[in-house]
Amino acid sequence: TMDGGNAVDAESARKLAQCLITFLQWKPNTPHEPSKLAEHLARLTRILRGEAESALERRGSKVLALKKDLGKFFIPDIEDVDVADVIAQTVTYSLLLARLEGTENLAPSEAAKSLRRKNRFLARLLDLFAIAEKELGTGFRLLERSLEALDVGKFSETSEMSVYFYEHFLRTYDSKLSKDAGIYYTPKEVVALQARLASGILEEHFNKAEGFASKDVVLLDPAVGTGAYLIEAFRQGMESVEKRYGKAQVPASARQMMENMHGIELLVGPYIVSHVQLSKIFREYQNGAKADDIRPKIYLGDTLSSPNEKPHTLYAEFYKELTEEREKVRRLKTDGEVLVCIGNPPYDRQAIEEDDENKPRKGGWVRCGDDVGGEERSEKQGEPAILKAFIDPASDAGEGVHLKNLYNDYVYFWRWALWRLFEQQKGGGVISFITASSYLRGPGFIGMREEMRRAFDELWIIDLEGDSIGARKTVNVFSIRTPVAIAIGYCGGEPQRKKPAQVRYVKISRETREEKLEALDKIKRLDGGESLSALGLEWHDCPQDWQAPFVPAQTGEFFGWPTLPDLFPWHHSGCQFKRTWPIGETKELLEDRWQALLDAPAEKRASLFRETRDRKITSTTTTEIPGGGEPSLKELDSDTPVPLIQPYSFRSFDNQFSIIDTRICDYLRPPLWHSLSDKQVFFTTLMSFAFAKGPAINATPYLPDICHFQGRGGKDVFPLYRDKDARKPNVTQGLLDFLSRQYQADITPEDLFAYVYAILGGQSYTRMFWDELENPGARVPITKDSKLFEKASEHGKELIWLHTYAQRFRDKQQNRNATIPKGR
Repeated sequence: TMDGGNAVDAESARKLAQCLITFLQWKPNTPHEPSKLAEHLARLTRILRGEAESALERRGSKVLALKKDLGKFFIPDIEDVDVADVIAQTVTYSLLLARLEGTENLAPSEAAKSLRRKNRFLARLLDLFAIAEKELGTGFRLLERSLEALDVGKFSETSEMSVYFYEHFLRTYDSKLSKDAGIYYTPKEVVALQARLASGILEEHFNKAEGFASKDVVLLDPAVGTGAYLIEAFRQGMESVEKRYGKAQVPASARQMMENMHGIELLVGPYIVSHVQLSKIFREYQNGAKADDIRPKIYLGDTLSSPNEKPHTLYAEFYKELTEEREKVRRLKTDGEVLVCIGNPPYDRQAIEEDDENKPRKGGWVRCGDDVGGEERSEKQGEPAILKAFIDPASDAGEGVHLKNLYNDYVYFWRWALWRLFEQQKGGGVISFITASSYLRGPGFIGMREEMRRAFDELWIIDLEGDSIGARKTVNVFSIRTPVAIAIGYCGGEPQRKKPAQVRYVKISRETREEKLEALDKIKRLDGGESLSALGLEWHDCPQDWQAPFVPAQTGEFFGWPTLPDLFPWHHSGCQFKRTWPIGETKELLEDRWQALLDAPAEKRASLFRETRDRKITSTTTTEIPGGGEPSLKELDSDTPVPLIQPYSFRSFDNQFSIIDTRICDYLRPPLWHSLSDKQVFFTTLMSFAFAKGPAINATPYLPDICHFQGRGGKDVFPLYRDKDARKPNVTQGLLDFLSRQYQADITPEDLFAYVYAILGGQSYTRMFWDELENPGARVPITKDSKLFEKASEHGKELIWLHTYAQRFRDKQQNRNATIPKGR
């Protein structure tokens, strides 16, 4: 701009030419180590996904048309975020697979041509997405060029693409997707143990001498991932064949077993990795024979979708492979006999955000039945969801408050597996899953335990612990914070539904993850034998009550003592605001927050309020507690006075203030509110979780939060009185009269309440009964010694005074330095 032509000379032209040539002839530095290659591809896949997301926002885009086609022919009700992800991962892994097959030119048409020889479905998907290649140009080109630079020979020499390849990929690509999909990769020792024990059951109870390799053993992994379980079963099956018949029989048995192994996978990446891995291991056992004519029977689809979908009868030829794949998945759910269902299904309890309450619930057909979806896809519209078999017994038993814990991926897969093997067929079978262990003891899972007892003949539970959230922290074999357990059970034919299964339990407790995995590696059979006893382990029988926990029968004096509900029958859940702003340290702070809400513009009031399913700024209620019958928050003027503010027990020893108004609090618990008085005291405890080394009970004079005791809660609040006049004690009828006769004294509700507080309110109780309290719920030893009862009761009254009445006195004085009067 200053010197014109004088600014250009031969040297500057040469440098510019070199710069352009270098840029245009750039060759990616593609890593060849599997984990680094996975991370490298993950970053490029994110670029492609971003382009797809942008295209979905443009009317008339090719990607928007693809969404409609995918919804019609392959994935019903697919959302924008899923479309972008399916496109991105499919393109990445299709090109990778084509490159590993030796394809040098990875233009979509050439890559699809290469894939068509072994996987027509995947080739068709790539053809389909290539329609939008111009809209996704940057992502396509980067992936093509990076993978064309991959030296397949060097990659194979360095290391093979293992079942953990996708774990590295997903961690970089989208860690939230990994959590939402409930994907946690299984240690090889766990996989091997499950396969080993399942094979033993086949031999012992089904007369299958070759285990998995027996001709009529059909094996299914309903959440196959990268194929770890099928690969391990295949290896064990081939070892069994070679041991019995020699190497010459292995190739034929390998072909037979490949025909009998099936898997379903929802995500494209692991679907392709499982194909690569299973094809590779199949070739290993062919001893040089032709091995390219068998495609692993792994299907891309949703296990939890309806098996009653009507297959498309009219479709464009271009979509033939997509509809055929979908139909194969559907038939796998209903046709033929599956003898073994094994795997590590995803486990994630879906949390619906407050501003996203219309988000579809996970669980598909299992949870919602055949009413799921819009158009008539099912031949059995209106049939109830099969999850009701888990839900109804819990509801009937009064455990409805805990049902939210059932809405977890692993629960859906358990219900589906029981339905597939024991309701769709009559020949019985074997199921082995490793999942979260909440169903072993949780009160919300009583229906699940009942259904499992009705379905199985025998069931074995291997508790691997691993809780890093709760009070008792233990090491986990996964990199997660949720405790897990292996379950393996069988039914030899049609389920004997009136005879409960024999359930056996063992717990593997070790200091480190490595020690746990080493112990699992040493367990060879379910009968235990020397391998189990050498580890200091033994099976313990569980109770045979239909809904009892899957833990050993409770024995010993401790378990003969009464529980808290035995003594104080009425127990309730604490208050649940579902928002934190109505809870604060001072009344003045809450008054300021209230005014800020009313002063906000109308369009911002809803977001400031933090609306939920049950409470919006338009909500009104007729409940006879504060706020009931009042105008909605949306209708209030800025000069509306603040509602009632009262002390509130937020957590143990953490009394705050709260705005007591049913328009603001989702669950204000009217029964608790109507029982409030100067004489009321609430005990809070844990009924569904194990205790730590601390008090097993706490006391408060104010409305307690649902998570008051320890940040977790259920029906854990025990009031002293049922009414605000303190005339109806919450004590089991006849108990006070019985104790009065035993102690030859007039025992009052306060006496019993205080006695219990003295026993459970200190740290000695949980230290003394540490092992027994691993089973949730405290039990109270009632002494026969009247003087001991009186002494403990007096001590409890002192503690309750300090924790409740003294606090109430301070609050009334509005002076934190007020002196506690000595007399009561």
